Amino acid sequence: MYAYCRFDDYPVTPGHLLIIPYRHIISFFDATNEEQAAMMELVRSGKEYLDGLIRSFVSVKRC
Repeated sequence: MYAYCRFDDYPVTPGHLLIIPYRHIISFFDATNEEQAAMMELVRSGKEYLDGLIRSFVSVKRC
């Protein structure tokens, strides 16, 4: 496991997620290929999660 994802305590926009690597790096581009792949997978998973939240919210508002 190279990174984790969490909601921002002080989000710039609703649903703002943080992808945080366990190893300290200056930039995404300083990460190894494996670390970059793990972070991109978290981006995809986070998007799917947020899409599900948005769909749930929209369907509740329509009732």
